[in-house]
Amino acid sequence: MKIDSGFVSSSHFSPDGKYILTSSYVDSTAKTWDVASGKLLHTFKNVRNVYLRPDGKRIATISKSDDRTTKIWAVASGKLLYTVEGHPGDAYNEIFSPDGKYIVTSNDNYEVKIMDAASGKLLHTLKEITQFRFAGKYILTTSGDFTPTNIWDIASGKLAHTIEEAALVKFSPDGKYIFTTDFGRFDFSASKSNTAKILDAASGKLLYTLKENSGWVESAQYSPDSKKIVTISNDFVAKIWNTQSGLLEKTISLGRNTEVENIDFANDKLLGKNNSEIRVFKLSTGKLLYSIIAIKGTDYLSRLPNGYYMATKNATKLLHYITNDLKVITFEQLDVKYNRSDKVLEAIGSTDTSLINSYRKAYDKRIKKLGIDTTAFRDGYSVPEADFSNRDNIGFDQKDGKLILDIKSADTTYKLDRFNVWVNETPVYGQRGISLRNKNKNNFDSTITIELSQGENKIETSITNLNGTESYRMPLLVNYTPANKKTEKTYFIGIGIDQFADSKYNLKYSSKDIRDLTKKLKEKYKDIIIDTLFNE
Repeated sequence: MKIDSGFVSSSHFSPDGKYILTSSYVDSTAKTWDVASGKLLHTFKNVRNVYLRPDGKRIATISKSDDRTTKIWAVASGKLLYTVEGHPGDAYNEIFSPDGKYIVTSNDNYEVKIMDAASGKLLHTLKEITQFRFAGKYILTTSGDFTPTNIWDIASGKLAHTIEEAALVKFSPDGKYIFTTDFGRFDFSASKSNTAKILDAASGKLLYTLKENSGWVESAQYSPDSKKIVTISNDFVAKIWNTQSGLLEKTISLGRNTEVENIDFANDKLLGKNNSEIRVFKLSTGKLLYSIIAIKGTDYLSRLPNGYYMATKNATKLLHYITNDLKVITFEQLDVKYNRSDKVLEAIGSTDTSLINSYRKAYDKRIKKLGIDTTAFRDGYSVPEADFSNRDNIGFDQKDGKLILDIKSADTTYKLDRFNVWVNETPVYGQRGISLRNKNKNNFDSTITIELSQGENKIETSITNLNGTESYRMPLLVNYTPANKKTEKTYFIGIGIDQFADSKYNLKYSSKDIRDLTKKLKEKYKDIIIDTLFNE
């Protein structure tokens, strides 16, 4: 799937599972999304980094501009609460302490600043620090590659403990366990193996060595009750371990190039990203539930693994499929079968049954209007092909107002359902086209004659198979110049409806707008032909 979109550089669930927070360093924005509907809620601009407070009620954004201010926002409303001035630093991974009481940033001068989250007041400064991580009431810091990990008390700013030779260190939420990995992935002599371990937090004693790691462990996350930890390795595999026994409970294959962003234990979900695609997995099974694709501006698309999707109006114009044999399939070609907002909302767990039923009724009405038999739909898709076989013999400049077209169409997998021809985007055979269903064939060959309009004509044809997939339209351009130039006329048909059978839908300005527009058109075009229809 290829999209015209800003790259999603980070994504996070809110603790209650209601929101997803994303950011993009391409367009310098952060966005909050409603999980139940998949809709975009708020957009924060001029953002370099964004962080979510542990309670999920606030986010911190660090400005991209030179002032590097830190702004605190309310997640639900998108309202700016306050701005922390005068701290040019930037947090590499987190900014809120686990209890939400402190804001911590680091800067290019290898300093870590600890501030009061309520006021933004500077409390402590730790020097010669290259990286830091939160661990309960502590901050874990290093001063350079392959150096010991220092553990500092956040409240006092004093050094509490030191852990030797640790590439990754994670405290459990209850403070009982420390998860560590060594520097094996950086040791080219292979004397170390990137071993993952669980230590006793109070004594530093080794409790368990986590075996069965196929790749380098790059990140880990505990469950809220500290009883489980999920490790993420560079072979795109997530593993769930029992912290009390050190035993492996489950292995989840996430798919190539999928990076895990966040794990929501409470709602049994794992959030990942693949380039610009946000992917939501069911944690207990590893099954991909749905994907959200953020597109430039406010457009987005939500898609299920079986191909069903819901999208904003302009989103599908920027997306297309690439088949295994490198053929292009636009979303419009698959729209009749796969544009199913009702199925997507059900799959992602929406409780708005009224909205789901409305979408389903709209789809059924559309299918009935097009005369499509959905019982013939099958899993997967095959792209039919259709073109003008005499295309190379048709010149651009035409003197005859009638043009003969030879049309050939085929599909190797599914029977054909209907075909149509468009001239300047107007369907020659109406919206439904000509039915081929009764022919029960995989191919179609016919010759038709169409009338050309004066000037340039864009002519297209397509075939649709019984699985609801339309062939790609390849335009044929011709320019018709008649012997006697025709007089062009401008027509306007205005329809205004203010009154309905159900009075709650009545409007006030529809008819008036048509009348006002008609008046303006008469002033601008002297020979315009106008017809209007109002209410009954």
